[in-house]
Amino acid sequence: MSENYARIDLLSLYPSWHGTFLAPFGYQPNGVGTYLSNQVDYGNFEGFENANTVDAIHKKLAEIKDHPEIALLLPDNFESYCQNNLPAVRKGISVWLVFPYFGKAIHPESVRQPICDYIRAHYRLEEEPTPRNFGYGLWVAKSTAGETLQNGISGP
Repeated sequence: MSENYARIDLLSLYPSWHGTFLAPFGYQPNGVGTYLSNQVDYGNFEGFENANTVDAIHKKLAEIKDHPEIALLLPDNFESYCQNNLPAVRKGISVWLVFPYFGKAIHPESVRQPICDYIRAHYRLEEEPTPRNFGYGLWVAKSTAGETLQNGISGP
């Protein structure tokens, strides 16, 4: 990644949007650390860190539902954050315990799935994730009348 991530101009990366951004999955343009900007709201939780209970996911989902006028910055293939990769989880537990873990998943469903389902149902992709925008797409809400919110302002 370029060292220019420290001076990101979000308005030039996403010229179709002139409002603020919500980053429910976090925003790490350098692939490592969080980008701090007064234009990007992360909500109560940094990505999904500490947001791994049903209650925390409901709060994160409410942040999205309560502010359809704010565009979402979502990483490429954001749906993968809403899926449980059980073999990877099992391997992670084995590494953490320093002992092979062969336990069976009791609850294989993902508590994060409602977030992805809501985004797919109520938002549309405005700008594709590309290397130019550090792999983050711009998603805008669909209005109830079929019009899409544009530039942070609802259509006629």
